[in-house]
Amino acid sequence: MISAANGRVVDFSCGEEHAALLDEHGHVHTWGFGNDGQLGHGDRNSLNTPKKVHFESQVKKVGCGGGHTGLLTKDGELYLMGRGRDGQLGRGSKVESIAAGRAIPTIVDDFQKNNQKVDDFALGANHTLAVTSFRLKTAQNK
Repeated sequence: MISAANGRVVDFSCGEEHAALLDEHGHVHTWGFGNDGQLGHGDRNSLNTPKKVHFESQVKKVGCGGGHTGLLTKDGELYLMGRGRDGQLGRGSKVESIAAGRAIPTIVDDFQKNNQKVDDFALGANHTLAVTSFRLKTAQNK
């Protein structure tokens, strides 16, 4: 049985060779094959037990793909890490090879630039899909 150190598990996902879980406090824990940086610990080490990802924002959903991992925050921001050689990390023209894969969660900032929030996402072997909506303008951000 897998359990989170800080509370009950509210979401989990399994990728090709890694896994991620989300605890009730919005903390993410990852483990498995880490050679592409998909575990989000700032290195490319593999882990045989869950380890908490150091991440400031509260997460509401995790997802694992072939060699990448996604975190959706409660504020509607999508962060991706890991292998990006096919453009699955959403960095536009910056397609990243295996050697240059991100080892820490990095925001997909095109959504914020276009005043969108991410409502949901899914990861495949070598792709990412995001469902977005426009952010409502308030008196504060007009």
